[in-house]
Amino acid sequence: MGQFRPVVFVVGLVMLGACTPGSSEGAGEVVAPTSTVQAATTTSTTTTSPTTTILASTPQDAAAATQTSVECSEDELVERVLVDDAEAVLGLLGCGIDPNLTSDGMPMLHLAAIRDHAPTVTMLMLGGADATATSSVGTTALMEAARQNAPNSAFALLDLGADAEQAFDDEEGRKAIHVAAANGSVDVLNVFIENGLDVETPDSFGNHALIFAIIANQPEFVDALLDTGMDPDLPGGQGLVAMDHAIAWNQPDVMDSIRAARWLQPAPSS
Repeated sequence: MGQFRPVVFVVGLVMLGACTPGSSEGAGEVVAPTSTVQAATTTSTTTTSPTTTILASTPQDAAAATQTSVECSEDELVERVLVDDAEAVLGLLGCGIDPNLTSDGMPMLHLAAIRDHAPTVTMLMLGGADATATSSVGTTALMEAARQNAPNSAFALLDLGADAEQAFDDEEGRKAIHVAAANGSVDVLNVFIENGLDVETPDSFGNHALIFAIIANQPEFVDALLDTGMDPDLPGGQGLVAMDHAIAWNQPDVMDSIRAARWLQPAPSS
């Protein structure tokens, strides 16, 4: 099973507030660490342009520092999140931009997660982004990572405390694992398994991920779940099991997978 280990920046969060006035009106400096263990030294910068000077580390070489001037604005944060510019995101949070900013109903954390931008996900989380925040359609960032099969984002979110048990705020109570199943996101499933998450957790009607995958015609996801040793006859909503749904949806390959999984189940103790 592949292991996903996204780049995780260890930064001093105290640095996020280090937005100090320059020597002329409108100037400012935002300071970020040059490595994961040592903060960068800074020099005064004087400018009359509406930009912020950011001294930050690169993901490729944490010891090498670069200087970039970006406008300290909400629009700039959206743009930098979309292109996975984690350095600039750190600096923009430092100059006071809200990490929970939304764009067209999507929080910044969601935008980064959808694109599997793990470094930016990490910076936003360390900068105060709320992993429980939902989009205009009720999804969390982890649900969006599950929907888009974005394993690096999923790993970063879980590593920094995202709750996989958080459900949609509706009568169905779907969770991230159910979203992953419905979209065939096997890579994210592997991340969930690596993190010890309960892949059998039900929604409000008692349906679990195996049933979601069958209904959505995701045979690879079905096989991946069964490979974990999940009981193919675990009851779901209304007491129906996976085979009931496979028959109802006319999925012969899934039926074969279920039969094979039954043979591998341990014999009941006497």
